[in-house]
Amino acid sequence: MATIRECILKHHKKEDGKVHIRKRKLTNGRKPLMVDFSPPLRNPENGKSMRFEFLGLSL
Repeated sequence: MATIRECILKHHKKEDGKVHIRKRKLTNGRKPLMVDFSPPLRNPENGKSMRFEFLGLSL
């Protein structure tokens, strides 16, 4: 089974996609970081299309 990182690298070699690091402001003042994929990637674990992945980090 491929990791999400491997899928990202494979996807963006084939297609001219973009990856951005984004942050959202929550009501508690924290700003979680997420990766934004354009066009969306197919998740290798469940086969669903995914646009964002949260990194588990916040500012």
